[in-house]
Amino acid sequence: MVVKFLNKIKYNYKMNNYFMLYKFNKIIYYLNILLYNYNYLLRFYIISIYNKYYIFIIFNKYYKMKYFKIYVKYNQIFYMSYNKLLNFIKLNKYFKGLLILYSVKYKFITHILSLKYKIGGILIFYIF
Repeated sequence: MVVKFLNKIKYNYKMNNYFMLYKFNKIIYYLNILLYNYNYLLRFYIISIYNKYYIFIIFNKYYKMKYFKIYVKYNQIFYMSYNKLLNFIKLNKYFKGLLILYSVKYKFITHILSLKYKIGGILIFYIF
């Protein structure tokens, strides 16, 4: 369900931003309720940086995460706080299409379908 939802966003975002956000608001709401019943938390953000749109999805159990494990283009892995992550994106003009997922159970996962294992994580990607 999450994968279909993200594919629709990627396709429809170029058409009409306001229509797209209104259309998917209901889906996000029902998805939140569904995950809440299973003790999972979903937060969904679209952030515009340098006229590029990034989707931030936070999907986790109910506890605070201070650091994210980041996979960058050339196999660099490091930990970063949320504020530092935003600063990194603002400073790096060549920041494109990277998948970021902090895993509770496994060391590192690079695919969105990993969410089906209900391990929780943070996923960030750029809308091309």
